[in-house]
Amino acid sequence: MNRKIPSAILTVAVVALSALQCGAEQAKKKQGSGVLFTYDSGTQWLSWDRSGRLMYVVGFLEGWRRGLFELAVDYADCDDAAAEKQGLFTGASTEQLVDSADKFYSDPINRQVTVPDALRYLLDQIAGTPASALQKRLEEIRRVGTFNKRAADK
Repeated sequence: MNRKIPSAILTVAVVALSALQCGAEQAKKKQGSGVLFTYDSGTQWLSWDRSGRLMYVVGFLEGWRRGLFELAVDYADCDDAAAEKQGLFTGASTEQLVDSADKFYSDPINRQVTVPDALRYLLDQIAGTPASALQKRLEEIRRVGTFNKRAADK
């Protein structure tokens, strides 16, 4: 296995975390509140134009796919079939996923759900995950979204 890949991933992770921390500190100073972190929720999603939403979804899907390949112990075992088993490729287009997220966030109760959680839920929905499993997942991501919102509001 190539040792440069893990060090490159570590470098990217450190830079990304530094940027997030800097952004959170700026948000905290700007708002003058106790915000310790920021997250993309349905409120932010609805504020973006369609182009921004499409770009977010493309980045989300690409990051997920890349993560599957990077984290695979044996890269030869992580192909499109393995990614399909993880629910990444559902036959949904980027536009369909954006439309699904728009519909999801049109319900005010879902607006505290983080965008990555919502997209994963919607991918499961499009893939035909049983309704009982979807309902359990929806309750979970709403609960986590509410917790995140309360923590951000403190």
